[in-house]
Amino acid sequence: MRILLVLGLAGAVILALWPVPVLTVRSTNPARLLWGQQVRAPIPLRLEYTHSVERTPVAELYRADAQGLRLLRMEFVSQGAGLPSAGYVREGDRLVLKTDRLLNNLALRVSAVARPRLTVGRQTFDLLALAGDGGTVVLAVRPLPRLAVLLGVLY
Repeated sequence: MRILLVLGLAGAVILALWPVPVLTVRSTNPARLLWGQQVRAPIPLRLEYTHSVERTPVAELYRADAQGLRLLRMEFVSQGAGLPSAGYVREGDRLVLKTDRLLNNLALRVSAVARPRLTVGRQTFDLLALAGDGGTVVLAVRPLPRLAVLLGVLY
């Protein structure tokens, strides 16, 4: 009987500490969690901003899944520093780069010029309001213990 109890408790501890993928949006200065959610199914993300040199709109579409963050598509209307110079197609008035690039994380320098907005599922974040001009926001899919996720203790 004791063996079953010990095995049951050991199983519960293992299950509680077993890592699960969590999409996190963090600011780096000050270091804090802005938003987090367990990745049970793929989560769509859309990053929209104004290109700092060209002053034209740019949209990047990502998907967070258990493997990480994937850049799927980039839409822009003109070429400039930091934008693709090849591999894109024209769709109406937009240039579109289609890809499937797995990223460890996505670090974004926030600026008042770019005014970045991040849409995660149905929720939109004004990154300038959250991180401030010159701040940095990092998006990543990280393994966190299941118990931390259940208790809402994301870090």
